[in-house]
Amino acid sequence: MATFFPLDWSGGDDEKEKALKSYGAAARKLALVTLLVNITLTIAKAVASYLSGSLSIISSLVDSLVDITSGVVIWLTARAIKKRDPYLYPRGRTRLEPLAL
Repeated sequence: MATFFPLDWSGGDDEKEKALKSYGAAARKLALVTLLVNITLTIAKAVASYLSGSLSIISSLVDSLVDITSGVVIWLTARAIKKRDPYLYPRGRTRLEPLAL
């Protein structure tokens, strides 16, 4: 997660660290809200496809399931990247990022 500050940043390191923490907290909240919305839409589409039997709604349901799966894979990969062990993984786990994409 890259965060850029202006070149003329007048705040101290403490302020910059607080800004980064609040940015991270906001990103986690946004990811959680997105996951909850995707799950809600998936449940609604499952009910609609059961009641209607429409192939169009079923394909939309499959698309929603893929969205949830990709979100979980990205979350698990980001979590694994944060847990670094320089002795076990000398190059770091940052190379896991292309796996998630």
